[in-house]
Amino acid sequence: MTLYMGCLLTSQGSATRASSDPADSLVIDPKNYATEADKHVMCEGFKMYSRLIFDTFEGKDLVIEKYTPPGQAGLGVDVCVFI
Repeated sequence: MTLYMGCLLTSQGSATRASSDPADSLVIDPKNYATEADKHVMCEGFKMYSRLIFDTFEGKDLVIEKYTPPGQAGLGVDVCVFI
């Protein structure tokens, strides 16, 4: 299953030309989650999605097992500190 959260971001990125040569690639800076509001929306969205998956009958039916990679924080940790 893919985690998809459509969030209306407040930060805006940019795309600029690296040189006057049209063959050169653009320099793209998406500025994802550059504002505190963006980080808050992402954090709350992740927490809500997690509750729907792990705390509802329908969600639990989709989960085969929980997996935490070695050395990573488990689900009991506040995810907002990582965003």
